[in-house]
Formats: sequence, C-alpha cells, structure tokens
Amino acid sequence: MLKAIFKTLITCLLSVLLMLSNASAFHKDGKSKQVYENTELTKKQILSKHCALKITPWKEKQTEGSDFISQVKKNEKLSWNLKS
Repeated sequence: MLKAIFKTLITCLLSVLLMLSNASAFHKDGKSKQVYENTELTKKQILSKHCALKITPWKEKQTEGSDFISQVKKNEKLSWNLKS
C-alpha cells in the first residue's frame, strides 16, 4: 500500500514539474516588439508589465541624412523595444 501511494506521489510531482518547465519555456522565444509607455514609468516597471527580458529605447533619425537620433514619441508616450 505504501509503495502505491509513493508511486502516485512521485508521478504527480513529476507531472507538475513538467508542466511548470513547459510554461516557462514560452517566455524565451526571442521575439522583439515595440510598445509605447508613459514617461513616468521606469524600465523595471515596463519590464515587469510586459514580462520581457530586455528593454531598449526605440530610436530613429530625425531627418534624412542627419546623424541625430532620438527616442520615438507618440501622444507624449515614449517608445521601447522589448525582447522577450
């Protein structure tokens, strides 16, 4: 009787571990996307909000032929590149 309970317990434990490892694998696909966020949010807050691994400012050239690069803004929100 004790062996049967032990086998069932081990089976359930391994099943749970398998499901958890599979769920965490979905966050490591390496995709990148652009989002617009409020200026008062910090990088850490944006990372946790979007479940991302890395965040960088989304920058573009201001005019053609210019070397000046600035972060893109839309409706007073800053743009960010998220890598998940």
